[in-house]
Amino acid sequence: LQRRQNVITLDEIASYYFETKDIKSLKKFKGKYNLRIKDILGKKDVRYLNEKDMKDFQQKLLTDVSPHTVNCYIDIVSTIFNYSIDTKFYNGKNPTKLVSKLTVDNKRERILTKSEVEDLLEAVEENWILNLFVRISLSTAARKGTVLNIKKCDVNLEDWSLTLKDFKNDSTYIGYINDVILFNLLKNRVDMIDDNDLLFDDSDYTDMDGYIGRKLNSIFYNLFNHKLKNPNDNKYKVVTHTLRHTVLSHLAMNGESVYIIKSIYN
Repeated sequence: LQRRQNVITLDEIASYYFETKDIKSLKKFKGKYNLRIKDILGKKDVRYLNEKDMKDFQQKLLTDVSPHTVNCYIDIVSTIFNYSIDTKFYNGKNPTKLVSKLTVDNKRERILTKSEVEDLLEAVEENWILNLFVRISLSTAARKGTVLNIKKCDVNLEDWSLTLKDFKNDSTYIGYINDVILFNLLKNRVDMIDDNDLLFDDSDYTDMDGYIGRKLNSIFYNLFNHKLKNPNDNKYKVVTHTLRHTVLSHLAMNGESVYIIKSIYN
């Protein structure tokens, strides 16, 4: 790739991939790129991306998603590089080549008890962003990316419902508001913004995803994770995704049908 400008970004070679590659899953692939890769690595000069950058990316993702999902995102970056190199669009190296896949253990055993949920809600109640995010997560079992992409027009207070975007399956579904505090938080928020504005959009925070991640990780550590004998044991570590897992586990324990749980979990 010959260019006059000094910087060749990952966004550039990703755009080339999306514009020229013809595969059935391209829309889903692009959605995942935009969800978690673009904001972290998109503006990076690919000529200087290295093994350390990719490992740092792995660790950042691990605070929100499972090792299996982290591996999937690394595969997306690798595929984009390989395609650009193979087609002679980019003349460089693939920085993911020396990055080992994370060990995958699909059994995530940690869920929050009812008293732990109460402790968490108490810890976030003075911060409207965290309070709204945690309550939506615990009400709908939605993934972090889904919650962060809710707009005012997705909120139906009359039906106590939210239209949610499932980026993993490239679909939408309905989630329900299950407590009065969340209802009032949503009502206050939608009164302040326009129809196409995101709920979680504030000029004081340019990286809302990162802000929520940092704040919640600190709270999770203070409330739960400081007790871990092995801080790297992801099965017992409370992360953002634990909120989703907690909701689904409690539904199962309360006798909800397997069909309903699977329809949310997919």
